[in-house]
Formats: sequence, structure tokens, C-alpha cells
Amino acid sequence: MYAFDCDSEEIEWFNKNITDTMNVTAIHKCINNADDIVEIYNKYNPTVVKCDIESNEKFFMEINDEIFSSVKFYAIETHTNDLYNIFIDRFNNLGYNIIASINLVHAPPMKAIFAEKL
Repeated sequence: MYAFDCDSEEIEWFNKNITDTMNVTAIHKCINNADDIVEIYNKYNPTVVKCDIESNEKFFMEINDEIFSSVKFYAIETHTNDLYNIFIDRFNNLGYNIIASINLVHAPPMKAIFAEKL
């Protein structure tokens, strides 16, 4: 498993406290555009993506369908209703099954979507 975070202190903490007990590589990397996502996909070939990148999830909409569909399972946190609806449409159009959709009641209008490729 690979974990990416823009906060170097988070990565430092993770490396000191977690990576020795789990099969995790923590990497300091910011996701600032779609190219950052494509770079990660090309280098690590993820089959599962858990995304909580504080509104930068919008960049997933800029990657092409082939790259987006290479991931079998997504857990995506969205920060706006519009972005939530765009993700739902894209998952449906690309043959993903929406397993769950959760309203994050502590921070509306944020929601989490869990989707699996059929």
C-alpha cells in the first residue's frame, strides 16, 4: 500500500508510527493537478484508491476514462454536491457499482462514495 500526503509532518509521523507494523510506504507528494494523479497511476498501478485530498479530487475528472477505469475500487471524499454528482455519473458511465454513499454529517455538503468496477 502507498500513502500520499502533502503534509511532510504527516508523512514523518506515519513513517515513525505505522509503516513498520503494516505493509505501507508513505510518500510526501501533493496532488495539485491531473498529471500528479496520472503519474501515481503509471508508477504504482493501484487497484484501490482512497482519496481525501481537500477539494483536489476534482482533478480525477480530468484524467481519461482508460486510466480512471484501471482502478477496481474507489473510496472518494467529495467536497461539493456538484462534484459528488459528477463522480456518481462517471462511475455509472464506466460500469462501476456504487456500494455506498455517505453524507458526512460533520461537514456538509461533503460526502464519501465507495465504488467497485463490475
